Formats: sequence, structure tokens, C-alpha cells
Amino acid sequence: MKMKLRCLVNVTGAISIAGIHWYHGTEGYVEPDCPCLAICFDNGRCQIMRHENDQNPVLINADMYVVSIQWNHTGSVLAVAGSQEANTQDKDVNVVQFYTPFGVHLGTLKVPGKQISALSWEGGGLKIALAVDSFIYFANIRPDYKFVLVLCNSIGTPLDPKYIDIVPIFCYNDQNHVIAASKEHFIPGNIVWQKAHSIGKLIRSQRSRKEGRERYIF
Repeated sequence: MKMKLRCLVNVTGAISIAGIHWYHGTEGYVEPDCPCLAICFDNGRCQIMRHENDQNPVLINADMYVVSIQWNHTGSVLAVAGSQEANTQDKDVNVVQFYTPFGVHLGTLKVPGKQISALSWEGGGLKIALAVDSFIYFANIRPDYKFVLVLCNSIGTPLDPKYIDIVPIFCYNDQNHVIAASKEHFIPGNIVWQKAHSIGKLIRSQRSRKEGRERYIF
């Protein structure tokens, strides 16, 4: 069966497959019906399919010359290794791009040397080995951290933490509202004032009856 490659629509010129990797699924999937078959060409065009007959694959344009691709051990991150033109340098720069199964770009790792040729994940997904020229480079890959918003009072005492499922880049708050935002999403919340009932608070300040405790309401 000849596979239809939607990532090559409107692409002209000589191209070749740089890498193909089908995640085995033994560690489970990040979501039901998750794309797991990754195919990438040397011109940077990639597609990630749920199965070999997927008519709606995830399409990626890595905008680089690709030499190798590989899933991590859980199929949650696809590493794409190759080189791309640098704006401030005459020579190309070796890079590794990281994507989710749904094509979301997670980050870029710049690699020294002249020509990168291969990559391989460590079994736990925390390191990656890169073949560059006649050398082997190892890089630590930061795991997916959870982020938390912590509301503090006027003296810096943390009062109410709230875990959020976005990477907060911007944050705003006034007396009644708090907003955290990433590059694509934002989470609004209300600040509810609650009267303090702690005896310790009453002892520390005669004005504690008038003071409140802030709490996030999402």
C-alpha cells in the first residue's frame, strides 16, 4: 500500500525521507487516539499519524534540514535533529526541535559542531545522545514541570497555591482578580476575601479583624 503524504502538498524539488519512527505504545499514550507514527523528510516537512490510513495527520514544518527523528520512551515528545540557517552566522547551526504528538513546539536545543547525524533518547526520557562529527554529545532534557500560582499577603507570606496547566509567562492581579497567561492561553480567577479565624493571627495583630485572607477561585 502506498501511503499518501499530506505534508508534501505543494512541495517541489528532490527530497528524501530523513526519519520514520512508530511509537510502540507499551508505556501508554498521552491521550486516546493519539498520533504515534512520525514521518519526516529532509526538507523539514513532517506528519504524525494515528495509523497508516490516517486521513487527518498532524502536519509540521520544522523549517530545517532534518537528519534524524525519534520518540521518547512514552511517545509524548518527538525529537527532530538537523541543521538550520542562522541569521547572524554564515554557517548552519545544529539544532534539535521538540514537538508533542499534536505538533505543538516545545523547545529548541542548539548543538555545537559542524554536522549532526543522529540522535537517541535515554530510556527514561531525561537525556538525549547526539552524534555530531566524530563526537557524542549528551544533553539533559527538562521534564514537564507543573506550575503553580501562589497568592501572598502584603508581607510576602504565601496564602493559597493553585496549580495551573499552562506555562505562565504573564501575570496580573488587582484587589479582586488574578490572570495568568501563556503565549496561547490565559486563566482568569477571582480573589475571595475571607475573615481570619486563627487565634494566632488575632494575637499577632490587633487589626486582624479587619484583615482578610485571599483565595483563588477558578
